[in-house]
Amino acid sequence: QVIGQYYNFLRLGFEGYRQIHQRTKDVAMYLSREIEATGLFKIYNDGENLPIVCYRLKDDVNVEWTLYDLADRLAMKGWQIPAYPLPINLQNTIIQRIVCRADLSHDMAELFIRDLKMAINDLNNANVLVHGKKQENKKYGFTH
Repeated sequence: QVIGQYYNFLRLGFEGYRQIHQRTKDVAMYLSREIEATGLFKIYNDGENLPIVCYRLKDDVNVEWTLYDLADRLAMKGWQIPAYPLPINLQNTIIQRIVCRADLSHDMAELFIRDLKMAINDLNNANVLVHGKKQENKKYGFTH
């Protein structure tokens, strides 16, 4: 692995590595802006320092689904976006994290945002009780 990194450094040089890391940072910041623009999420890390986007549902958002449900929906489209609780003392806070690797292009990020918006729409319009409470005037399918 170290030999491979050394080879890439010789092949790409400092400027090549700088361009790769700038591109991953730009993609992460694009994802952060688009995710925040949905109005549903609070951004913890916007990709400015590390190419990682980390977010949670806002406290005042009125949805019947969780980030676990969203992660499951995104997995149906092939995206592996984990949802998990923070460590002890913050374990009630569930977050999702996107790590922007060098092979995540801006075009792929746009496809992800499209799939994210579709997943949110599907969850908002589902007639399935996900993790919420039943409402009197709504028809539900199965529950878990």
